[in-house]
Amino acid sequence: RDQPRSRGLGDVYKRQTKDNEMIAYLITKYTEQAQKNPGDYSIHVRLGNLYELMFDYKHAEEQYKTAIDKSPYGVYSSYLGLANLYLKTGKYNKALRIVKRLKNTDHKPLLIAKGDFYMNLGDLLWQKNKYHDAVKQYKIAFFYYKKVDSNKKDSAVVGILDCYNKIADEDFKHHSVLKAIESLETALLYKETPIMYYKLAILYKDVDPLIANKYMEKTYALDPGIINFDIYEEILIKLVKQYYSEGKDVETDLYCLLYTSDAADELD
Repeated sequence: RDQPRSRGLGDVYKRQTKDNEMIAYLITKYTEQAQKNPGDYSIHVRLGNLYELMFDYKHAEEQYKTAIDKSPYGVYSSYLGLANLYLKTGKYNKALRIVKRLKNTDHKPLLIAKGDFYMNLGDLLWQKNKYHDAVKQYKIAFFYYKKVDSNKKDSAVVGILDCYNKIADEDFKHHSVLKAIESLETALLYKETPIMYYKLAILYKDVDPLIANKYMEKTYALDPGIINFDIYEEILIKLVKQYYSEGKDVETDLYCLLYTSDAADELD
């Protein structure tokens, strides 16, 4: 068993060595081209990419900066190359400063590229459990994607919802139910999902049974399989008590019937 594995690792090492030799060859080639064509910014962008592949971030940064100095107005690849390098090396503020130098235009590829940058930044912050910071970046990405009607906006929405879910969970753990509710209701502005409705129903259970029931009804309409009917029962009982205390006999009788009907359905 060990022998084939050793051969496999050897093959990987050989491929890596060969790749590095090829990258080194291209770096030499493009460096010579840069000397012959001192005004060509694109050569420096390529060199920056190659140095990144070699994990030589210092020289990659130098090449991107040179490319920026030589870039004509309206060229953005050199700026994004440097900005994404800064993301890779954890220099988020530097990366943001670079991207903010790119003026907003109606140029679709630029707007998508900026959306991609903010998505990448959001992902990095998410991985560090910085959900409040991450959701801001996902919102900016959503703004750029939506502006050009890119399908990528769906990925930004997923990031936004995931962040607000995490933020709400943290708020609930710290007994900040109203803050948790605010987070989830903000998430609903981007996309309505049964799990959001369900979590809001649970959070509102002890705050406002009427609103809790409305969210539970929306959950039931979309995905009844996720509902814990013991919790649904609690909400209906609280709602009946509230209507009874307010002297609303019709509503009290109605929800009493609904409660007994749901209980019968559960027994079936």
